[in-house]
Amino acid sequence: MKRVIIFIIIIMIATTCVALFVSCGHEVKDLTKDDIDYIPVSTVEDLKAMSPYGAYRLTGDIDFNGASWDPIRVWAFDGGGHTIKNCMITTNYYDPYADYQYAGFFGMIKYLTNTTFENVKVRGVIANKQFESIGIAAGTLNWLGYTGEDTEEHDEFLEKWQGYIMPNPYIKNVVVKNSSITLTSNHTNSDYPTYIGGIAGIVYDAENCIAENCEISYKKTGN
Repeated sequence: MKRVIIFIIIIMIATTCVALFVSCGHEVKDLTKDDIDYIPVSTVEDLKAMSPYGAYRLTGDIDFNGASWDPIRVWAFDGGGHTIKNCMITTNYYDPYADYQYAGFFGMIKYLTNTTFENVKVRGVIANKQFESIGIAAGTLNWLGYTGEDTEEHDEFLEKWQGYIMPNPYIKNVVVKNSSITLTSNHTNSDYPTYIGGIAGIVYDAENCIAENCEISYKKTGN
């Protein structure tokens, strides 16, 4: 009898919470691409100014003319069918909230679509990090949202998408051409995994992605 009473109380609390959520004007629904307002980007300076919590759409091809690029974390990026080309990536993106590192044009991203990467060279160093992932377009398709991050931008992001159910990370319609990955490793702990891919080190969901004329070379030094 006591278990029945406890169960009824739990049901009442859950029902009350749902009622309060709905009464506050929040509707739980799946997030779709139509819900996202993409910010247009057209220059290298625009790319450098992108926020980890932003969604961006490329409005034209961008040629780096051999300039270097530091990997960044972005929530969503749509290339609009355009090309990012001729850049050199020589640094890694370090996860500020875990002992992880990523290398690629995007160190970490959740949604990547409709983008071509051409003549992009990644030169990374594999260190003794607990998790390392390297690719041309992205190191990893993950982007955890960092619930522990205490910033105004983070709070605004959570408030904006409150009530939405976000899909898993995905990469769609991405092409990599004539690009290369060259890695030097000082890895000494075999318990720490390293993932390397022509498009991305780790991809959770991929659709219509192509890699052409790409090269991955690996030279190990030390132990």
